[in-house]
Parts: sequence; structure tokens; C-alpha cells
Amino acid sequence: MIDVGEGQRAAFVDGGVSMANNPALTLLMVATLKGFPFHWPTGEDNLLVVSIGTGFSVFKKMVKDIDEATLLTWASNVPDMLMQDASWQN
Repeated sequence: MIDVGEGQRAAFVDGGVSMANNPALTLLMVATLKGFPFHWPTGEDNLLVVSIGTGFSVFKKMVKDIDEATLLTWASNVPDMLMQDASWQN
């Protein structure tokens, strides 16, 4: 739990676990959009977002690996593939 000001406390989950894989964007949305409880004012004089990256991985498979893949192999690789795709959405 984090004190977010004016007596409000909130619990946060790493935004990197979302499909957007963009914790800074997720936090900005939670803080400012209608439908969320904070309603913080937007604008450069009101908000400062500091986002530090943690790097990225490269999903690289050889044709042989894909040809011999089983359903279990694909299932275990799907999270990495989705995160890799989201990481390159600039």
C-alpha cells in the first residue's frame, strides 16, 4: 500500500505484467482517466513520470525449433512472445 496523497492509499501491481508492458502508461491512465479513483490533473506542471527501463529480451527461434514444437512448447513461449511484441510497440 502506498500513500498517494490527500489521505488516499492505493495498491499497485507492476504495469509490466499487463499486455501493454508499459508500467508508466498504466500508472498515467490510473492517475488521470475517468473510471479510476484518482482524477489527478494532467499537464506538465501537474505530473512528472519517471520511467526506468529494465531491458528487453529477444525472442529468437530457429525453423527447426518451430517445426518440432508441441502444444506445451508453444504454451510455455506465449508469454515471452506477447511481452516481446508489446516491447516493440513504439
